[in-house]
Amino acid sequence: AIYILKYYGSYIKNNKIWIVLEFCEGGSLLDIMRITNIFYTEKVIASLLKMVLKGLQFLHTQKKIHRDIQAGNILLTDEGIVKLGDFGSSIFINDNTSEPIGTIIYSAPEIIKNLQYNEKCDLWSLGITLYELFFGELPYGLNPTINKIMKAISNEKKFKLKKSNIPSLD
Repeated sequence: AIYILKYYGSYIKNNKIWIVLEFCEGGSLLDIMRITNIFYTEKVIASLLKMVLKGLQFLHTQKKIHRDIQAGNILLTDEGIVKLGDFGSSIFINDNTSEPIGTIIYSAPEIIKNLQYNEKCDLWSLGITLYELFFGELPYGLNPTINKIMKAISNEKKFKLKKSNIPSLD
């Protein structure tokens, strides 16, 4: 699929596994945001989101869950095409889907609580990623703990949405 990083092969050298993947000259969305310190516009985010969703749709039709969607795992080619990468946490949908895995600050509540989950957990992670792209930070604040994350997503406390520089987003 066009929105998934291409795998070319792997080999073992010096007791290490080397994986050969497609090179994305543009880097990750997170790297771009941190290096340039520029927030993405609504139009750019909408375009990126469309490609990420097509990549996720392909994965999910293949009965796979990514389980680590985040700006650092969304890469860009020089042509501005999005590629999903880092499938080290991915599994088939029918596998044991109660194992907590992935980057905790992007994980869905079901994963954090060790409950059964499905491919929809990728959409939660994408939502957290979108928040980060719009605001340059996570909705949980700096250095969130599991307790802080769970409190923010439970009925005890709502996400605090800060004012953006995009009027239509507000």
